[in-house]
Amino acid sequence: MPRVPHDPKTDDGLKAACEVAISGIDGGDITNLAEFLAEIDGATEAHRADPAFQKRAWSSDLVWDGGLMSETQLDTLLSNDFCQWFAGETARVQREDEHQRTKALKRFLEEILLRAQSALDFKPHVEALRTLALFFPESFTDLANKGKLKQLADKMGLNVAGNDPVSANRLILDRLQAVLGPPEKGGRALSKRMLTGHELFWLLCTEPHLWAVRAGREGQDEEYVLANGIAMLGFEGEPAPDTDDHKAFVDIVHKRHPDWKKGKAKITADQIWNFAWEIQKRDIVVLPRKRADIAWGTVEGEYKHREVNGAPRHTRPVKWVRTDIPRKDFGDDEKYLNQPTTVFSLQKHAERILPVLNGTPAKLTPLPLSERRILLLFQQKDEFGWLRWMLGLIGDEIDPDVLHDLIAERQPGLARTTTDWKVAAATVLRCVAREDGRIKITHLGRRVCESNDADVLMDRLLTGIRGADHVLLWLEERPRPKNDLVKDLRSELKMRQPAAVDLVKFLQNVEVIEAAGTEDLSLTERGARWRRQIHWVPELPDPRPSPPPAPLPPMSDLWDAISRRAGEANLRFERSLVEALHLGLWADEQRHFAVLSGLSGTGKTQIALRYAMALTGAESDTGGPVEVIAVHPGWHDPGPLLGYVNPLTGGYARTEFLNFLLEAAAKPDETHVLILDEMNLSHPEQYFAPILSAMEISDGEIPLHRGDPDELGVPTGVAYPKNLVLIGTVNMDETTMGISDKVLDRAFTLEFWDIEPEEWPGWESCGLDGSEKAKVRGLLTAITKTLSPARRHFGWRVIAEVVGFLEGRSRDSGIEIGPDAALDQVIYAKVLPKLRGSDTPRFRKCLDETAAALDKAGLEMCARKVRSLKEDLDATGSCSFWR
Repeated sequence: MPRVPHDPKTDDGLKAACEVAISGIDGGDITNLAEFLAEIDGATEAHRADPAFQKRAWSSDLVWDGGLMSETQLDTLLSNDFCQWFAGETARVQREDEHQRTKALKRFLEEILLRAQSALDFKPHVEALRTLALFFPESFTDLANKGKLKQLADKMGLNVAGNDPVSANRLILDRLQAVLGPPEKGGRALSKRMLTGHELFWLLCTEPHLWAVRAGREGQDEEYVLANGIAMLGFEGEPAPDTDDHKAFVDIVHKRHPDWKKGKAKITADQIWNFAWEIQKRDIVVLPRKRADIAWGTVEGEYKHREVNGAPRHTRPVKWVRTDIPRKDFGDDEKYLNQPTTVFSLQKHAERILPVLNGTPAKLTPLPLSERRILLLFQQKDEFGWLRWMLGLIGDEIDPDVLHDLIAERQPGLARTTTDWKVAAATVLRCVAREDGRIKITHLGRRVCESNDADVLMDRLLTGIRGADHVLLWLEERPRPKNDLVKDLRSELKMRQPAAVDLVKFLQNVEVIEAAGTEDLSLTERGARWRRQIHWVPELPDPRPSPPPAPLPPMSDLWDAISRRAGEANLRFERSLVEALHLGLWADEQRHFAVLSGLSGTGKTQIALRYAMALTGAESDTGGPVEVIAVHPGWHDPGPLLGYVNPLTGGYARTEFLNFLLEAAAKPDETHVLILDEMNLSHPEQYFAPILSAMEISDGEIPLHRGDPDELGVPTGVAYPKNLVLIGTVNMDETTMGISDKVLDRAFTLEFWDIEPEEWPGWESCGLDGSEKAKVRGLLTAITKTLSPARRHFGWRVIAEVVGFLEGRSRDSGIEIGPDAALDQVIYAKVLPKLRGSDTPRFRKCLDETAAALDKAGLEMCARKVRSLKEDLDATGSCSFWR
């Protein structure tokens, strides 16, 4: 129904509103109401006292505004005594003059409610008002809801004292008569005047709300509801919500199903409640059809719980406007129509959905440049086809290891890191998401599988991928060689070469651009169609130059500071390693990222920390320009690093990393070093993805959220700080994840495997006597040489703990264990647990030579353990300290 532009408080405005309202009244409703009014008017007092006649009046939907009473309650109320009294009162009130009749009707209504409360324990306001309207049509509109009456009276500029529905009706009717004149003679004219009340309410007091209502779990009721002009819910076993107390209705449903969880009962009750009480006349209903396209219509009347095809169903009359809107017209907004419940509000997406319902697809909404992602691709000839194939393997959801196995079966030789990279690319395209450690297909991913049409990616590519809209606009001006496009992407958008090349390749692959007989690329027909969707001027990075980076200290000064700090902690680092780390970190103007891998306990974290403190002048690793953050297993998204909007509190959950990042961005002239300890306990390309993308782009930004930055206290994004140094440490064993090419391509990698126990700095200061020190030193050197070929040797940490164990024995005179037995014990505890492997010549030699070295040192317990491992190897083909 159209909105009325005139003010209903004026005569002209109200008259215009009435004309629109009257045009919306169904002629059949007028006829039915007029016939029943005539029957009441002609009934004798005895006929009016008949319980059957009164039940027809009390349960009539000719004047309808919801209600409270069930049929059983109605039978209880309409006893013979009540009916006799009611009929007598209607006759008495009819004899009052017009002025006295309003007072008499107030008393009559109060008495009805008191008698009903005595019989039913509640007051049926709605039923009482709509029944009085049938018996006194000249004094009532069809609005039987006190709240609606008050709203309409206020909108018309009428002053209703208190909560008096009788006076409100009288004032509204008097105002209508002032602008429309008295109704014509006859029941039809009186019925039309009565029914104007509801129509005016919907016109003046409500805005249509947008809802989705399904028709059966499998769409089995879709054709029926469309053919019969209704919206209909299943829930056949659930009662009508015959109470206006929402919580009470939830309790009713829960009591009917004591085996259900409270949440399930509430979800069921909420849907029925919304359908019956929240959906209003003139609201818009969308039917997302299972077996066809989208239908929509307007709600034409009130809720009814009635029998349909032999089963009780919840229904609303609906005038269906269209039944064939293609799903593709909604673009990515189709996801809003695919919630799992039967009834749900679409109001907050109305601006995007309503234009489509009216035949005008919603405009695309581009993300800010800071929130756009870099598209780094699959490196396949047919990336789109490969994407569809992989999504088909995923199904609804899948474990990452299972997906890797499935891909490996079909494409032998494809590395696990490559599979992870492909999943990361699909995540950037929003075809998959990671939740609880599993890969789950998204709504967009399903559309890609079902349609085999690259058009479904248009929204994401044009609005969420950096550079795609620029390419289409550039090629609209004139065809260009591929190298020119790549050059422009690099210079205009500060994209790096691989990202620019991959974007152009993908746009070719999905047939948006093509080389038509020349080396120049131009728009295809699809590309021209996509171009017409770009109604914005694509954003470019801020041209202002970044502040100069902090000056680096000379290497000689760094080495002196690192050596001093290392010596204080009994650590020793090769100068060549430190120099390689320094050069690798600062080889790129923006990306200062290194990964230190290798043996546990070789000092990876310590060299990173000592280098960071020497570089920045910091005296600790907390609260300043140096921070160490331990990575945890289960980090499957950027939230543990960058924080997130908490859906329960509405605030932003900040993290140590985010605070450090913001601090680095706020002080661009100071170097900040962040160390991610054991960064491969989870897949870095998952939790680290926004950082990896941002470091690839000059003036790139790390997106944080899309909310109000003032309200959340956190900006929507952070420009990647050129003064930020990232150093990750990784251990390579069966408890950690592999490092993907996406990470390795961006990092300078150093490996820590070789150590010389003879060079441990702590030998000179340790508390062992000369002979014991010599024996321990010689033994550790010997077994390092035997274990190294099988990569089962140890780092500085183990040497320090072995020596510390033996020093503790020598300091405590109460300990009776001798030095040889203590050495046997500590080697058994700190070194031998590393022994595990399968039957290979190298591993056999490792066990043989280690056993010999232990025998030579007189460590009987250790030698026996190694020989038992050799026996396991002979018997089973593998062995492990932990059997």
